[in-house]
Amino acid sequence: SQGYKYKWGQTFTDHMLSIDYTLENGWAKPQIIPYGPMKFATTAMCLHYGMSAYEGSMIVKNIETDSPQAFRLDETLKSFQDSCEHLDLPLFDATELIPCLKELINLDKDWFPEFDDGTPSQLNIRMTHLGVDRELGIRTPKQSRIFAIVNPTSLVRKTISIQCTSNVYKNWPLGHGSFRVAGNLGPLM
Repeated sequence: SQGYKYKWGQTFTDHMLSIDYTLENGWAKPQIIPYGPMKFATTAMCLHYGMSAYEGSMIVKNIETDSPQAFRLDETLKSFQDSCEHLDLPLFDATELIPCLKELINLDKDWFPEFDDGTPSQLNIRMTHLGVDRELGIRTPKQSRIFAIVNPTSLVRKTISIQCTSNVYKNWPLGHGSFRVAGNLGPLM
């Protein structure tokens, strides 16, 4: 079936959402641009100090209307905002972000995988907020960028193997374990 060619985290739709922030001007006008590489300074805070937060949400097709429908988007955006606030990234208005995400999904809704066997399909939208200041140093970002990308995938259930250990901790005193921030999960792999 055609839909199985899409794997989680490996295929992305044609477009992405990008919104820049500066301390001087606040949030710029959101832009939907072609999916692709982003340009920012080699000294950007997100690269040197992990100043980035992320969150994802599932978008499914409504069986009755055939239109895209988000799963718990309000809670997802609250979690995203909590992670951004935890890192002191500039806060955004979730009620203004929702229409931008809807526009992105509606533009790329033809990417919903189709399965002959009735397997449910979804679009996974991944939002990321980066501190992109050009200067090195640990401080509140003066420049940041929120972007969102869309990954078509299926709801195929699979068996996973889990390695348990007592010497790796996701959370530590005053740590970030309850937030989706850069560096939280990579060391656990």
